[in-house]
Amino acid sequence: KMFKRGGDSQSGPQSVALVGCGPAGMMLLHALAHKKKTLDPSTKEYKNLPTITCYEQASSPGGVWRKYSKGTEPGDDIVMYDDLWCNTPKEMMEFNDYTFDDHFKSPTPSFLSRKDVLDYLLARNSA
Repeated sequence: KMFKRGGDSQSGPQSVALVGCGPAGMMLLHALAHKKKTLDPSTKEYKNLPTITCYEQASSPGGVWRKYSKGTEPGDDIVMYDDLWCNTPKEMMEFNDYTFDDHFKSPTPSFLSRKDVLDYLLARNSA
């Protein structure tokens, strides 16, 4: 089971509030969408998948990977800046079914810019 209510014998889909659409929030939404595609809509498992409502304070997804710019909407203030480079190798962050090299259609360096990481995350999760 993806979710379980303690002591509640009700069956049927649950409603889940997802707070934030950063990398973790995007991954959860992507995983649920992928799961739905693999199931027959007439099955109990499909019908019991949770309904997720995502609440994001900013005007776009991406969490801390989004770009800082002057004149942003309230809640869009972030600590990343244009010239930031990730200090974690891409090989530790990429998905086994969608690599950075797949995304950029060519070999990429191990350490990527903030812009490239955000581009990869958004593309992976909108597929």
